[in-house]
Amino acid sequence: MADGRVYVGTLLDHEIQALDAATGTELWDYTAFGAFEAVTAAHGVVYAGTNEGELYAFQGATGEIRWERTGLGDVSFSTPALFGSVVYVGGGYVSALDASTGTIAWQRIVGHVDSSPAVVGGLVYVGSFDHNIYALDAATGEIVWSAPTGDIVQSSASVAYGTVYIGSNDDYVYALDAQTGEQRWRFKTGSYLQLGSPVVANGVVYSGSTDAKIYALDAFTGQELWSYQMGDIWNHAPAVADGVLYMGNFDGYLYAFHLPGVS
Repeated sequence: MADGRVYVGTLLDHEIQALDAATGTELWDYTAFGAFEAVTAAHGVVYAGTNEGELYAFQGATGEIRWERTGLGDVSFSTPALFGSVVYVGGGYVSALDASTGTIAWQRIVGHVDSSPAVVGGLVYVGSFDHNIYALDAATGEIVWSAPTGDIVQSSASVAYGTVYIGSNDDYVYALDAQTGEQRWRFKTGSYLQLGSPVVANGVVYSGSTDAKIYALDAFTGQELWSYQMGDIWNHAPAVADGVLYMGNFDGYLYAFHLPGVS
């Protein structure tokens, strides 16, 4: 949500819609050749990609296309990340584009990337289908480090305390040194971690896995603090707001957990 509008991408009808946040009234929509999923809005501009390799920048108020870039591979699941004047997105490459014009600054092949880039401290962190986690130089795209996992990495990274937290489909949550990629700890969940990303708050890492559990882990040691069994599989990132952890689930319920130590 931005500027009083909610932006939604849809897989089935290939539409991106802008809705009034207060009333739900549709303000504009656009239908693309490919299917939309992930959307980012910032500074009055909406960035969204499709599974046909299209990345769009829309004027948020009107839906007017500011620019379109094609040939990026499936970017529907990789939420574009805006940092400064650059948009970073996954897909067939990790691409860095000028936010105003869509001109490609650099592209790096690291395997297919569903992961949404996390841009922190001059580095871009992504997970790849080649089973690795990467840190790329945000200015040049050069690989600064890579760290192997046992399966594909669709999860997106969260960065806190100088550490990259990310899940892999090998069932582990990884904590890696943000500058070197050295493993600080890993925690084995009951099943694989797919498209969501761990969330870090108050020294705790919260992550779900497809065994329908939400896990709370000590951010510095990886020790399990608690877990909760939900009713069905999980495939999205948890969210923290105002001292509450929110978690959606395929059982049709939204779960809310009060965070310890937060009033």
